[in-house]
Amino acid sequence: MGHALPGRRCRRRLPYSFQPTHVSRLNRPTTAKGVCPVRTRCLDCREWATHAGRCARHHADYTARRSIKSHAKRRAAIARGNNAAAKLRRAVRAAVKRGEYVSCARCPGQFLASGVDIDHIIPLAKGGEDVDSNVQVLCKACHKAKTREDFARTSPPF
Repeated sequence: MGHALPGRRCRRRLPYSFQPTHVSRLNRPTTAKGVCPVRTRCLDCREWATHAGRCARHHADYTARRSIKSHAKRRAAIARGNNAAAKLRRAVRAAVKRGEYVSCARCPGQFLASGVDIDHIIPLAKGGEDVDSNVQVLCKACHKAKTREDFARTSPPF
C-alpha cells in the first residue's frame, strides 16, 4: 500500500520484490530494501559477470590494460603517501607559507600554490615512475598544454 495518489488508498499489493521480507519468492536472500540481487551479463560477451560487470576472462584482459595498470600504480602510490608528487606538493606548500612564490618549470612565471600543478615529466600512464627526478612544478596553463602534447595521438587515460 502507499503507491496511490495522496489521499487515496490503493488495495493492490506492491510487487513481491518490494515486500518487506528477508527471503524472496525463489528462496534467494534479499538486500536490505527487500529486492533480490540481480545477476548481470558480461559487458563484452554474454557470459555471467563475476568481476564488476565482466566475466573472469574479460576481467583479466581489462586489468592487464596499460591505463588500468598505471591507475592502479598511482592509487597505490597515493595510498602510501610518500610518493614523489606528494613530497613536492608539500615542499610547494611550505614555500608558500614562508612567503615565497613558486616558479613554473616551463615558463618564467611566479605563482602561489593554488596556481600550480605537480606534473610527471614522463606520465605514469606511459610508463613513467613516481620518483623525484620525474616530477616537476608547472603552472596550470603549462600543465594543460603538456598533457595535450603527451597524449596528442591517444586520449588521456582519465
